[in-house]
Amino acid sequence: MEIEKSKRNLLIVDDEPEIVDILANFATRYGWTFETALDGEAALGLLQQFDFFAILSDISMPKLTGIELLRHANTLKIASPVIFLTAYDSSNQVKEALRLGAFDFLAKPFDREELATALARAIEYGKRNLRLQLQVANLMALQDDNEQYQAESKMLGLLKANHHPKKKTG
Repeated sequence: MEIEKSKRNLLIVDDEPEIVDILANFATRYGWTFETALDGEAALGLLQQFDFFAILSDISMPKLTGIELLRHANTLKIASPVIFLTAYDSSNQVKEALRLGAFDFLAKPFDREELATALARAIEYGKRNLRLQLQVANLMALQDDNEQYQAESKMLGLLKANHHPKKKTG
């Protein structure tokens, strides 16, 4: 039985502490729950501890880049939408991130209104996605229960068919 993880609206990942502070203050103003990480490795650990409705990550970081983080998240079947922040215009990185399923891109310095809109869309998408995952899991559990019930019913039917009560002779 899998233990349910705590849910957070947002995971903020950037190797610049000042940017993380700005984004954390921004998320607080909108009432979003969040966790922060200063690199991709720390973010990966948080992804294993919490369910996030969205991830906001720098694309270029030491240790584990944003793209590598997205690749690991995909491997772990974490379907949180990822918005990348980037100060560099690298079409190769953008293409790779899109291929891996990035939700959106924002350039640094970012426009606060554009960021708020992108995050609100990503968080809502993430919430719907998590609800759908839970519904699918519930349906699969019902199917498993039904298959088990059918197998048990079949076994009972076989037992009844093979059971021949002894006739009493008197």
